[in-house]
Amino acid sequence: MIDSNLPIFISVADLGSFSRAGCQLKKSPQTIFRQISSFENKIGIKLFDRSPAGMKLTQAGRSFYKDARFLQSFAKEAVKRADRKSTRLNSS
Repeated sequence: MIDSNLPIFISVADLGSFSRAGCQLKKSPQTIFRQISSFENKIGIKLFDRSPAGMKLTQAGRSFYKDARFLQSFAKEAVKRADRKSTRLNSS
């Protein structure tokens, strides 16, 4: 439903590092790095400035982050609404 890279992007943005995001997502930091790099290449936008101190969202990344959070929340609500409809239909 939503690009599988969005939760990874949000995690890196929230935690500020590939290592911490990897721990949270139970993936290696290298895997997280590759997925973020691939995602940036896919959409053609640099989302993070990388430094030894950690990750920092670019201006475009900050904009994308707000929308990604909205999309993630909206998708969860869509599933809940559909589930409520399904439950009522099955209860009849």
